[in-house]
Amino acid sequence: MDEDPGRVERLLQKLNRQIRGNAFAKAAVEMALFDALGKTYKVPVHQLLGGLHRAEGDIQEAKNCVSSGQYANFKTKSGKEAPEDDAKCSIRIAEGIKGYSTIGMDPNGLWDRITTMKWMDAFFDVGIDFLEQPLPPEDVEGLAHLSE
Repeated sequence: MDEDPGRVERLLQKLNRQIRGNAFAKAAVEMALFDALGKTYKVPVHQLLGGLHRAEGDIQEAKNCVSSGQYANFKTKSGKEAPEDDAKCSIRIAEGIKGYSTIGMDPNGLWDRITTMKWMDAFFDVGIDFLEQPLPPEDVEGLAHLSE
């Protein structure tokens, strides 16, 4: 199929007409399209999407989304930055939306046991409700240890 990957919205609409459900698979396609577009234009994807947002912008956006009824709960995706930076950012967001909403964190299986143990108490102290897949999925023993 000859399609222009730069026409992201058109391609996503076509995908939605042909495939029902499968939100995570569709999100992966969308991310791949934006990644390809960024590489084509030699710019980071955040620039294509309106600019880089830091935790403070995320906090205000989350509060606005809760106030408007658009969202009730949030989850941060981590793993792109250094673990300490990801952890501190998620803690700032959790502190900023406390009383407005709940938040969870997903390091995408990119942390190790020591890093995870180092931050777990701090996460729960600031109200981060859950820590999803901090370790690689094959580290079953480590995941069992963290669950204890």
